[in-house]
This record gives sequence, C-alpha cells and structure tokens, in this order.
Amino acid sequence: MGYGLRPKPDGVHIAFAAGTGVLCFVDLVAMIANFMLNIRQRNSSIQGNGEMGGSFIGETDLEKFQFHLYASFRSRKDSVALELFEALEDFCRRGGYRSFHLHLRLSQEKVNPQRWDEAFIRQEIGKFGIENISKVWVCGPPVMNETFDRVFSARPRANASDNQGEGPLLDDGQTVLSPEQFEIL
Repeated sequence: MGYGLRPKPDGVHIAFAAGTGVLCFVDLVAMIANFMLNIRQRNSSIQGNGEMGGSFIGETDLEKFQFHLYASFRSRKDSVALELFEALEDFCRRGGYRSFHLHLRLSQEKVNPQRWDEAFIRQEIGKFGIENISKVWVCGPPVMNETFDRVFSARPRANASDNQGEGPLLDDGQTVLSPEQFEIL
C-alpha cells in the first residue's frame, strides 16, 4: 500500500497532504472504498511490523477505523485524485459511514482558505483528542512539513516574536504526539 503507511486496524488516522503529496494516500483511500463497497481483494496484506497483522480488509473494523484526509490544492484544476476523494466522501456521508472524511482546501478558489499554520494544526488535532489518534501523516512542501513537525514535537518556533503567546500543545514540555503517532513523509 502506497508509501508503506502501516495504518492500524482501528482508531483515528489523519493525513495532511498538499499538492502531489496526496499520492501517498490514494492506495489507502482506494482500499477503504473497496472495503466500503464490499469488494474483497485477495492477498491485500499491508507490509510492516505486523501492526495490521495479515490483511487490512480482514482485520479492520470500519466502525472503529477513521481516516481523515486534509488535502490542499491551489485549485480543482491543479488537484490530484480529487474525484476519488470526493466520491468516497459523498458515499460515506450518504450512508452515514464514519470511516472516511475529506477536508478540502482550495487556496485560489477560497474553499477553506485558512493556512495550515500552528493554530490550525492545534485546533484540528484537538478535535480528535491525542489519545484517540492512531497515526498522523504529513506530506507536503518542506515549509509545511517543518511546521507540522514543530507542532507535533512541541518545539518552540525559531522566531520567538512569532509566538504571540501560544505555547506548545502541552504545558509540561512533553511531546505532543509520540514518534509512533506521526510521520513526515
């Protein structure tokens, strides 16, 4: 599957991807779509330290598995795989399924134009509760990846004057997400 994402069979999984960074997640979205449509694939095992056991399809309970894809493009014209993402989002919404959610940002078209800055990241991660998050992946341009890494690791900003009184997510200086919970691709 894709980049070797190694999702867990349950819990909240979140991806923040910009531009072609969404390509890392197309296989996972397609697998969820196939499962939702009851299409069984033989030998569809996920590689990786046994976190998923054998088969993603066989061991995943989509009542307990959620994948939230935050996808950012300049415009629909510049998007990649957006039709697949929107179709699965629509299918899940109409059927009342919680296993896939698309959070779309189209910056030039003013669709959810808020930048993915530290405040946005804190707000979005806070919606799920750190204890419920199985995995967070980030794939985008270097500046974006660095911002997410800084927030997830609760490291202070390079320019303290940018802080505007916002501290790390946790006051005790601990890592916000454990290294097993997030991955910068």
